[in-house]
Amino acid sequence: MLSTSVDTAVRGDENIRCNQLSQYRSRVPRDVEGEEVEEEAPENVADEEPEPSEDEESDPRILDTEIEEQVEVTNVNPAISQCPVENGVLLSQWGAISAGPVITGVAAGLSPQTVTTRELLALSREAGRSQRQQQNFNVDNRWASTLCGDLSEVALRQGPAAGREIAVGAPGTFNSTVIPRWYFLRQREHFEMTDAEIRGGLDGLILATNVVEFRNRFNAIKLSQVLDMYYSHRG
Repeated sequence: MLSTSVDTAVRGDENIRCNQLSQYRSRVPRDVEGEEVEEEAPENVADEEPEPSEDEESDPRILDTEIEEQVEVTNVNPAISQCPVENGVLLSQWGAISAGPVITGVAAGLSPQTVTTRELLALSREAGRSQRQQQNFNVDNRWASTLCGDLSEVALRQGPAAGREIAVGAPGTFNSTVIPRWYFLRQREHFEMTDAEIRGGLDGLILATNVVEFRNRFNAIKLSQVLDMYYSHRG
């Protein structure tokens, strides 16, 4: 859960799986109080219709089993999947969230540190190789472990090739809103900072700047309680 990665390998089910991504709808709407409302999606409240045959497209509400059980892998295809799988993503009321930046943000907030770029460059400098003098900046570990880490990856990977045309964000969809297990991206490039990582980075930074205050108010507070307060209406 703490590791964020994108599996771009071709699975063999793209013709079915990728075409279904736009059809998924939330099956459990919530009211303003956060309570579940027993209500079906609009496409399911119409008059009675004949049951679909086996040849028709399967209902997206059916819970998915493991992808490995559905697809027989016969060879390794180096091509990129039409809807890659992003790992380490959780579903919240506000959308998909990458859990890694949230947890690292809490950890960094409990042990805040500030180092200079000169110190960081000195650690990576090769022996006997001189480097030109550069302006010195302070690096806050709360920013570096949340938003700035992914933004740096975007700059390093896209900057030299794209120039000013740098893209941030990659939308995706879970296989099911009832039991979300697989998170599929809707694009085949620019995975350095996905939508889930943006939300997770923002949440992690907010928690990092406030977690010390939480600990001072409640000495025995647990990580699960911090996350529950932040992601629920009880917080």
